[in-house]
Amino acid sequence: MKKLLVLTLALAMVAFAIPAMAAEAPGPSVVLGARVNQTIGWQNATKELTANGTDDITSSFVELPGNSYWRAKFTSADKKVGVHVEIGLKSSVGMRHVYGWYKMGNCKLLAGNTDNWHGAAYWNYHKLDAAPGGDVLGWGKLWAPRRPQVQLTWQSGNFGLQFALESGASVSALTSGVDVYQTFPRASISMQFKTGGFSMTPSFGYSRYDFEGYPSGVDDSFAAWAIILPAKITAGAFTVIGELHYSANPGVGYSGYPSMSGYNVFSFKANGDFEDTNNWGGYIDASYKVGALRIAFGFGYEYFENDEWKKTWGFREDNFSRQLFYISLPYQVHKNLTLYPEFNYLNHGDNPVSGDDAGNEWVLGILFRFVF
Repeated sequence: MKKLLVLTLALAMVAFAIPAMAAEAPGPSVVLGARVNQTIGWQNATKELTANGTDDITSSFVELPGNSYWRAKFTSADKKVGVHVEIGLKSSVGMRHVYGWYKMGNCKLLAGNTDNWHGAAYWNYHKLDAAPGGDVLGWGKLWAPRRPQVQLTWQSGNFGLQFALESGASVSALTSGVDVYQTFPRASISMQFKTGGFSMTPSFGYSRYDFEGYPSGVDDSFAAWAIILPAKITAGAFTVIGELHYSANPGVGYSGYPSMSGYNVFSFKANGDFEDTNNWGGYIDASYKVGALRIAFGFGYEYFENDEWKKTWGFREDNFSRQLFYISLPYQVHKNLTLYPEFNYLNHGDNPVSGDDAGNEWVLGILFRFVF
């Protein structure tokens, strides 16, 4: 914390000094910013989701989500080079965005820790993060979270194209006595199209993991990949944001799908080979703006399937699905303060092992968002 305070004060002094320097000659710019998110509300979980297993529980929460931040943006005098530093603030300090960029005509080269167009193009108006499904992640929205990468983006007029090579996700659960490696980094390619009130950013991401040390005759590699098609339509006060996606093993490298656990990754066959878990889903968020108030309704859906669950492991089902419904009422109190009253209902579907109801939960609360 002491180092963070010293850095903040140093950057603030630089930021205050820039205007005086600019009066003499054009120079680099520094822009500081911050965001504080605070939630308060109630969460109910049915007995299937509780530790006691016999009674429902309704609990209150007052939390500072991990997406509060402090940031600084540096830009060179010729506007060709820049650096973006964003530090997440919760109970501890963590890295969100740390990258630099260089512009060459219609192209932009970026290197550092951040996300990209693969699943990060549009965000809906669902903001509470008390229950699974914060911002619909894993409940209709597929997103490859921030990670070290090198990306190249080309944009001209209404079109854009982006290619990125990224650090792969951890698969530590498979490393006991085995070497796990990637000959080629995780890769994604995205296309963006914008015109009038319509935009879309289809993308494809792929990563492969190889093994050395597994018994002879079984699979020595597996892949995790996804096709994501998000779109946004705006017509006056109406806005519709949505997404469709199809993926294999989304628990490897995508936020909202627990890594290497549950039913979001491959399953082993009887001979030790891998059988991919296939997933498809999407969400839709429709909203209408009335003055400072936006009224938003949303629905998210996920479906998972793996033949080996029944064939090899004796599950009752070889698939399951889950749904999310929400109402969000963002109200802009001030240009630097927005309130997000919200109600969310999450249906966990049926447990594929037993076929029994896996439970549901609801969340009622409000997010206070301060942004500078």
